[in-house]
Amino acid sequence: MARSKQKQPKQVTAAEKQVGERIAAFRKLRGISQGALGEAIGVTFQQVQKYEKGMNRASAGRLQQIASILGVALSSFFDDLAGEDGPVSSEIISVLKKPGAADLLRAYASIRSPDRGDACCKWRASSLITGSARCSQPEPAKADGKRRLR
Repeated sequence: MARSKQKQPKQVTAAEKQVGERIAAFRKLRGISQGALGEAIGVTFQQVQKYEKGMNRASAGRLQQIASILGVALSSFFDDLAGEDGPVSSEIISVLKKPGAADLLRAYASIRSPDRGDACCKWRASSLITGSARCSQPEPAKADGKRRLR
């Protein structure tokens, strides 16, 4: 009696996950939807989702198309290689994956204040965000063992 080979579910490799995460981060940073990226490279938005989750591998040619549309070097999808703007670390990519992070960064980069100076307005924006982040962190436990938000 012949044994039927059951197809094992495809395992997502670390490299596929990394490439997908970076596609998503650069796409969000540029403010491009999955649908718009898919249309530009000739695939559906569902296919872009699969690339971003590492469920489907993008061919070398497809990665080149994506890199071109996103305005990044092909090497930006791999490791912590230095590009013309310096290294793109995994830490930066993980921060950009957070909801709203790319929008916040784009808004910060667009600050233009001729009458007060860009540096002053950017310093105020940065202070607001870092202060808010500190307030959301729990304080160390008090003598009664309870933690409180700052």
